[in-house]
Amino acid sequence: MSPTSPRVALYARVSTAEQHSEAQIADLTGYAGRMGWTISPELVFRDDGLSGLSSRRPGLDALRVAVRERRVDIVLAVKIDRLGRSVRGVLDFYDLADTAGVRVVCTSQGFDTSTASGRLLRDVLASVATFERELIVERTHAGLRRAKAAGKRLGRPRVTVTPETLREIVALRDSGRSWREIAQHVRIKTATVRRLYRGVSKTVGSASPPSDPTTLLDRSLPGSGATSSEHNRPIVTGGP
Repeated sequence: MSPTSPRVALYARVSTAEQHSEAQIADLTGYAGRMGWTISPELVFRDDGLSGLSSRRPGLDALRVAVRERRVDIVLAVKIDRLGRSVRGVLDFYDLADTAGVRVVCTSQGFDTSTASGRLLRDVLASVATFERELIVERTHAGLRRAKAAGKRLGRPRVTVTPETLREIVALRDSGRSWREIAQHVRIKTATVRRLYRGVSKTVGSASPPSDPTTLLDRSLPGSGATSSEHNRPIVTGGP
């Protein structure tokens, strides 16, 4: 490779195990040869048997690292959709390449970020990505409105905690157990355990509970004359 020859990376992806990326690599190598570019083996990246929806694309991830580290001057791919799982993903790759000063060429579609038409297509893709994002937001809001109109409760599911469990939380904390240990023991998330405990402490007007957790729970329940059935009523908290 001559000192002035650009460092050209090839990327190929095929979506099924029955297909092979050699055909794409051959097409890209031929294109590079016609342009007078030499390809180094360490700059050939591929993903075989991975669909565009697959989140695991080690070849593309390695290419992104090479671009980010500016070990590449030009990236060749057969088609635009090879470079991302979605319009947003493709645009993210272009943004990464643009930041690193790397040219992107898609040989079968005449796309080249160094040309005016290539930059125009990039702007179109950016508009499409914004449109898709706004559609998702609109559909999400519409779904929430329909669910609310249907009487469905939105947000995290409520967690019901019995007085016995609350007594156990207070007793364990009073004995010096950690929040995580208590949460694992009663099978409730740590944040909820902490909130329940502090809620009881706040109710009795003390920063720390008395040594008798039963007394603490009884004092935290509404009404000094609460009956036994009221004491056994489950406590509902807003989230796990």
